[in-house]
Amino acid sequence: MRTTLKHWLVVGLLLGTAVYALAEDITLTTYYPSPRGVYQELKTAGDLVVGDITNPPGARLHVVQEGTAPAFRVDDELSDTSPFLIDQSGNVGIGTTNPSQKLEVAGNILSSGTITASDARFKANVAPIPDVLAKLEQVHGVTFSWNELARTVSQQPGKTDIGVLGQELQAVFPELVVPVGKEGYLTVDYARLSAVLLEGIKALRHQQQVLEERIADLEAGKKDGK
Repeated sequence: MRTTLKHWLVVGLLLGTAVYALAEDITLTTYYPSPRGVYQELKTAGDLVVGDITNPPGARLHVVQEGTAPAFRVDDELSDTSPFLIDQSGNVGIGTTNPSQKLEVAGNILSSGTITASDARFKANVAPIPDVLAKLEQVHGVTFSWNELARTVSQQPGKTDIGVLGQELQAVFPELVVPVGKEGYLTVDYARLSAVLLEGIKALRHQQQVLEERIADLEAGKKDGK
């Protein structure tokens, strides 16, 4: 009789726990192996929250960053040094553990296209780029190899490349240069540099037209015996 009673008490406790679990959120805390638990598989039919929140989750997987560690990280191997992660400030890194911008990718990006807002209705104080040719003369297109320090900006040492020197460009077109990181390393907005080159080509074309007109005048003067 006592054994049967014990069985019914156990069954009652289990049923009561199951009903409570269906009605309330469950927090799982593991202490062994301390301080982390290892699960072969974890499934949920609803939202999953990692971290401590008081409001309802804002996504099926809601990760709340706590402390100074990255909020989210995915490694493709056991000792991965180039993961996908979201750091404590919200920067996303692909192939780097220390993204300095909202999105930093260590490697090439293959895309079918990129767009940037450029509608005239968004812009005020529109003016031509002044002295474009004189400024471009102070910037040199160069070939070079990345050195060891370039690892800090996700570049591969020894790789040959083509570009400009950030310091030279900053001196004449500071809008095209962005310092990054604590050291203030200079990065170049090569996409917007195309606007400068466009105006440079137009300035050269204007000079060519002026010269052609002068040559035509000289040749016409010779024919007239002047």
